[in-house]
Amino acid sequence: MNQITISTENRETFSPISNHFIDYYMTEANGDFVKIYLYLVRLHYNKEPISVSDIADHFNCTEKDVCRAIRYWISVDVLKFRYNKSGEIIGIVLLNLTPPSALETAPKNVVDFTAAFSDFSSLNADEKKEEKKTDVEEEAPVLRKAPVKKKNSARTISDKQENEEFKDIINQAEAYFNRSLTQSDLDTLIYIYDSLKLPHDLIEYLLEYCATIGKTKPSYIEKVAINWYEADIQTREEARTQTQSFHPLCRKVFKELGITNRFLPTSIELAYIETWQQEFGFEDAIILEACRRAVLSKPNSANFAYVNGILDNWHKNNVKRISDIEKLDEAFMKNRFQNKNQVKSSTVSGSFSNFKQTDMNQELDEMEQLFYQDVNKKANED
Repeated sequence: MNQITISTENRETFSPISNHFIDYYMTEANGDFVKIYLYLVRLHYNKEPISVSDIADHFNCTEKDVCRAIRYWISVDVLKFRYNKSGEIIGIVLLNLTPPSALETAPKNVVDFTAAFSDFSSLNADEKKEEKKTDVEEEAPVLRKAPVKKKNSARTISDKQENEEFKDIINQAEAYFNRSLTQSDLDTLIYIYDSLKLPHDLIEYLLEYCATIGKTKPSYIEKVAINWYEADIQTREEARTQTQSFHPLCRKVFKELGITNRFLPTSIELAYIETWQQEFGFEDAIILEACRRAVLSKPNSANFAYVNGILDNWHKNNVKRISDIEKLDEAFMKNRFQNKNQVKSSTVSGSFSNFKQTDMNQELDEMEQLFYQDVNKKANED
């Protein structure tokens, strides 16, 4: 099969998508953001008004998730706001797309479907995998990567239960977890013992540590063990030093920022935590609110440094509790609309052809306020 054609059945409808969006913008975006954009295009051709909560319901997500997506597309000049004469946001405009300036002169990589399909029958999977592996290793060598977990046969599990040292580990696990071990528990312990090869004494401390913090699911125990393996931790003392340095608040911050590719914070991140709690004197609720706002502003790149910028600003404004943040928000929105009215008084009434997004953060904050108003209105109606 050298070539393929793409067709459709009769009576189906379509929404045209810019090739520039597919070639340049879609490839760099979060998949959920792409879905929101495609749905906005669909709504445009449907010509029916819709609320933010309706979009969220369609995708079974939150209004904030929709907000993040729209904020992202505005930041890369794919969307913009539409206003009425009072300066209120009444819609979103799909912008004409052009290649980003940095890519206009770059060579275009076009998918050759003909070559892809003609090569399919002769593809040697083992060779391709080996070539890919070699390329990755040359670009970014990986040191002490945890081995892949293999499925254990019934014979392997039975043999392991005859091993005196492993039997001791099983007994300790049952004692710490206060339950009989499941098949998944045994698979995890065998992986830690055979594949990761953690010392017996270190496995004992692993079970003790996880039981102490109330995390006895095999998936969690395995994740901790892999982190210790990759950090080359070999003794109980090394593990204890590391676990004691892991501030409980870090888990919550990691969750809010969507950090899932590692378990332990860096020394810099621990220093930020110490600053937020000891120097700024913030409670956890304020710190986590800053994390949520960081993600809202920078969906793809929110980190500890960006959160620190938000908290530093709140500290300078003498924020002590959540209600103080709400007051700052109200003052900001009041000043924002006052400034907008002053700007509009010097422009031609009703004309939006010369609108330029000169302060993206302010526009995005206004959109967020619009979303909150929409949600509150629906809550009052219910």
